[in-house]
Amino acid sequence: MWSLLSKNIYLVTCPTKSTLNKLVDLKVFSKDKLKLLYDPILNIKSINTKKLEKLDDKFKGADFILGIGRLTKQKNFSLLISSFKEILKKYPDLKLIILGDGEERYKLNQLVKQLSLDEKIFLEGYKKNTFKYIYNCECYISSSLYEDPGFTLIEAGFLNKTVIAADSKTGTSEILNNSKNGFLFENNDKESLIDKYLLFKRMNINEIKEKKIKLKNFSKNFSFFNHYKNLNKILSD
Repeated sequence: MWSLLSKNIYLVTCPTKSTLNKLVDLKVFSKDKLKLLYDPILNIKSINTKKLEKLDDKFKGADFILGIGRLTKQKNFSLLISSFKEILKKYPDLKLIILGDGEERYKLNQLVKQLSLDEKIFLEGYKKNTFKYIYNCECYISSSLYEDPGFTLIEAGFLNKTVIAADSKTGTSEILNNSKNGFLFENNDKESLIDKYLLFKRMNINEIKEKKIKLKNFSKNFSFFNHYKNLNKILSD
């Protein structure tokens, strides 16, 4: 379909460099038609208001790791849950909150019960305001098998949170820039996820701060204003 239509298409915008490079390799569109344009997902004024809303009483003052996404195979939350079981051995006061709904909810609930973590892991379902959870979490972990680009990572970065994510060679890898902007672990690898979390916990505060600053600066590419500015530039070239 793309090949048939390509001659009549003026421009193709790509949300990540990995998508752009993939389309270049496929040779469906001429390279000059392909442009990088980050999606407009950050409404900064709205985020700064929503992040200050109060958490549920059961999470007030709690140290918690956060995961967000549809409860699907792609998001690989079973890996995060089983890894958290091991993390608790060293940090027993931690909690894990997962926001989102989907077809794997029953399966994940059963896994939580099987691991006897009912009082430590909370599958909270869909939440309209995720920013108050991001703003209050200790760190954000993405266990997804692939993302393009990975909006929740960008939102977490904008809110100055440390991000740990699977190195899927897609959007997450690009956003965290070879672990310069956070921590990448081997895709679908429990031991690697645990190792990166423990590295985060023992790392110097200034090194963590540097990663946060780099990720926040990158995340600003996804603001409404920068999207509008870059789209205008693309169309005027």
